[in-house]
Amino acid sequence: MKKLLASAMLFSLFSCTNLESTSIEQGGSSHKCPQWENPQVNPNLPVIGSHPDLQNVPEGLTLLGADGKPTSQLDCSKPTLVYITGRSPKGVGEFFRNPTAWTQKFNVFMFRWHRLGLDSQRIPLKSLNNTPSASKKLTPQLVKLIEILRVTKNSQEFRIVSHSLGGIILTKSVHEVLDSLQSRPLRAELLDPAFLLYDVRESIPDIPFVSPEIVNEMKFKLKNMMTHNVKVVVYPSAHSIDRASKLSDIANVQAMNPLWLGGNTGTRHDMVREFYFNSYSQKKGLVSNPELGMSEPFSALYPTSAIPKSPKKLVQVQGESTVDISDDTFQIIP
Repeated sequence: MKKLLASAMLFSLFSCTNLESTSIEQGGSSHKCPQWENPQVNPNLPVIGSHPDLQNVPEGLTLLGADGKPTSQLDCSKPTLVYITGRSPKGVGEFFRNPTAWTQKFNVFMFRWHRLGLDSQRIPLKSLNNTPSASKKLTPQLVKLIEILRVTKNSQEFRIVSHSLGGIILTKSVHEVLDSLQSRPLRAELLDPAFLLYDVRESIPDIPFVSPEIVNEMKFKLKNMMTHNVKVVVYPSAHSIDRASKLSDIANVQAMNPLWLGGNTGTRHDMVREFYFNSYSQKKGLVSNPELGMSEPFSALYPTSAIPKSPKKLVQVQGESTVDISDDTFQIIP
């Protein structure tokens, strides 16, 4: 069934996108590459909420330039990064952090779903219920991107990063495109995925959150992704390692600094984005927030080739307040 779905998606994409004409320039490092068609705002959308981004910022997979604004100039000689945002309580179209550093090396895509993720009541049930719709919007766009990389013979790194409820969208969509990936390696990183928050919220009956059924679905799909050459790393910044240990036999889990775990849950949940994306341009051993006890280069600079193919726990070994970006930055605990 999944192969039929992928085939149907590819047929649809080829019918409207001339990927067959894409070719590689001989004798140079740059590749001829189709322009990426970014999503546009639908002028007929109903007015919901009060934030202007709900009407002015389109949802979907958008290619970003060095200034963090949309661009159509895809470079098929570069590695690829896709970032999936979390929910948007106020309907804000989240901005990309540190775009200049990332776009120097990567084609940077951002998947926004702020209309679907709008939750003005701060009770995430509505946003959670809309994650399947958001995933259905992302999946064919991922298939299109994967096919462009295949046709242009791009074998560079491909990583997909998500935050919070975006982790459910990532897991659903990547699981759907496993057949399209074929043998292409993929790095999937879930920054504080919301499906782990079930353990935090289950004791608060007035705030329904992620059900055990969804948690089990995510575990099953993450495990299947690992068996299909997807290198999965989970960063449980807002949880104790005991909660994250539920994934220890399913995916790679990044153990957080002890001082980090003692901080405010909401702050850690939001700050994990800053640490991940800003770490890409940080100097070795820089501690950006000593109060949280976590230096920024704890994840993004870790080489994809070194991420285990089978589930392991990754820990920092350079003390409570600093790490050194080198071959021994992380050790693997069997």
